[in-house]
Parts: sequence; C-alpha cells; structure tokens
Amino acid sequence: MAEEFEDRKGKRWLVVRMPGLWGNMIAAQYSIASAVKCLLSQCMEVGSESGRRKHCRFLICEITLDKHLGNWGRRIVVAVVHLNNVIANGEWPDRLVWVWKWLICQLRYWKVDILMGDFNMSLFRVVPELRSGGVTVDLAAW
Repeated sequence: MAEEFEDRKGKRWLVVRMPGLWGNMIAAQYSIASAVKCLLSQCMEVGSESGRRKHCRFLICEITLDKHLGNWGRRIVVAVVHLNNVIANGEWPDRLVWVWKWLICQLRYWKVDILMGDFNMSLFRVVPELRSGGVTVDLAAW
C-alpha cells in the first residue's frame, strides 16, 4: 500500500507503515509536513481462535508540519489503531478490558492529538472507554 503513494503523480508522501501485509500506516503530504517519526509500532497478539492468532495493531507517529496549525502548533501526534474483531465483539472480555487500559496509557504517555482506528464492533465504546481513563475526547466521527 505504501508503494501506491509513491506512484502518485504530483504528490510526494512521508510514510510510516508497520511491517506485514495488514500493517497500520500513517502518511503526510510532503507539501505540508517535513517529517513523520514513528514513536510506537506494536502488533499485540491477543489470543488465537481456530488455530489462527489474533492481533491488535497500534501505530503512533509524530508529524512535524511546515507551518503552525491552530492549537497544535507545528507538531501533531497521531495514532492509528486496529482492534481485532474477536476482541472488539467482546468474545474475550478480560482481554478487551486490558487492551483499553493499555491504549489509554499509550495515548496519555505519547500525548496523542488525533486518534483514528478500526474498532470493529467496539466503535460506540471508544469515547466512554477513553473518557473513563482520563483521556479528553472532543469529537468522534464515523
């Protein structure tokens, strides 16, 4: 997928992508950003079902902008999350609770400004879970 960005005419991209076919990716246009730095790349095994390992993926990057942007200034920390559907459906409730706690710790530690993700069947739990952990959530869109 990252290769597709490099083939686009007229646009240059700064890209960070997790290894593997299904890795999360964060990209910024070179015309507005000077750097994309990986702060955390985590592929977390959360269990197995029918002999297949299940993973949740987390990518956090710092994007350095060329110009000041509103309240953020020239630095934005962005996170991309993928919750495995088995975890998101609540089939392993103890593990889901642990994933939420771990995510909240990472968001607070890295001072994430923007969170994007594929939360599968947990989408409507994102805001209450994050707020219960002390994370400020201003807007959720889908």
